[in-house]
Amino acid sequence: IHNVEEGSEFYKLFANNIIAKVPQMEKMGLYRMYINYFAPSEYAYFHTDGEGITFLYYPQNGWTLNDGGETQFYVKGTLYGITPEPNRMVMFDARLEHRATPFRDRHRFTVAIKYQ
Repeated sequence: IHNVEEGSEFYKLFANNIIAKVPQMEKMGLYRMYINYFAPSEYAYFHTDGEGITFLYYPQNGWTLNDGGETQFYVKGTLYGITPEPNRMVMFDARLEHRATPFRDRHRFTVAIKYQ
């Protein structure tokens, strides 16, 4: 995990674009932004992010179906996966159980943006 410094151009880019697309986030307030990093074959545990809303952004190019790397959600006994298609962002309730899955043969990065 690498924290993104508040006030940096990177931070402002994400914060401004989220508010433009989801205006109600301005009422909640952004409290943390960081970059997740997973090595090939590194499996994460299911977890929650506490209260609020989490956004995950998938920056990597060249993803194909057999690469893996989805974000899995465990909801009422069923597992759902969001594929890490380039330039995709997913928004979810931070209380949902979720985890990252690794890419088969390269490192996986996501930008996590959290509102409360």
